[in-house]
Amino acid sequence: NMAGVTLRAPAVSVAASQLKRDVEGPIIGEDVAATTLEQLTRLDPGLAAGKTVGIVGYGAVGSATAQAFAKRGFTVVVTDTDPHAEGRAAVAQRAAFDGGGSISVKPRHEVLGAGIVVGCTGTGACTIDELRFVKGGAVLVNAASGDHEFPTFDTDAARAQGVNADRFEMRDWQKQFDRAALNSARSNQLANQYFAQGDRSFVVLRGGTPINMERDLPPASIQLTRSMLFAACIQAVGEKEPGWQTFAQSTQQVIESRWRASNSSRA
Repeated sequence: NMAGVTLRAPAVSVAASQLKRDVEGPIIGEDVAATTLEQLTRLDPGLAAGKTVGIVGYGAVGSATAQAFAKRGFTVVVTDTDPHAEGRAAVAQRAAFDGGGSISVKPRHEVLGAGIVVGCTGTGACTIDELRFVKGGAVLVNAASGDHEFPTFDTDAARAQGVNADRFEMRDWQKQFDRAALNSARSNQLANQYFAQGDRSFVVLRGGTPINMERDLPPASIQLTRSMLFAACIQAVGEKEPGWQTFAQSTQQVIESRWRASNSSRA
């Protein structure tokens, strides 16, 4: 949303920081993988068996999610529009993972055709036209921080990706997205979407909303995120020039060392 915007006040970019990428990223990636598999187990205990995991976007969350699935024995295929990100994935594919898991870079259409497709881009994992690559029986998972990874239902974010110009018609709905689940006394979970179109049927976990925001992270983990945001606010107040500012490396080091020491004492 802020791309190309001229900032009239200082803003510190936590999202681009090394601490978020290298330390917070693995926490989120583990939570994405664990939550996805828990959701699939509730739907059908055998739903994830034998499926390849496609990761669209190999940034901080995408790389951590790919490794979390690979550590669980899954074959993971990766694509990213940034050649440097795909280069990092190519390095990761040489790693050995327990349980026979692996990571490899594949063409975009092949990744979108995986059995479990996880969008980690923050801008949109695929266009409406690219949904034709999604295979029957696939599971779509949003691991970003907004509801715009997959343009499968009518939201402002989906319209921004071209739904008005080329609406993606869903036919033979088996189960509509149930927003009433938000107010259900039995469950605070968002419902999943089940779609059938032609000879394909697939599921969109949590209706396309972020999979990893279903539950709170453990307090010991979320304190890292809170500390980064709080420190960045303090830094922004002291900055003199408007526009994006780099999150101070010295602050990151203090936060990381104290967070690790705190977790070590709990252990």
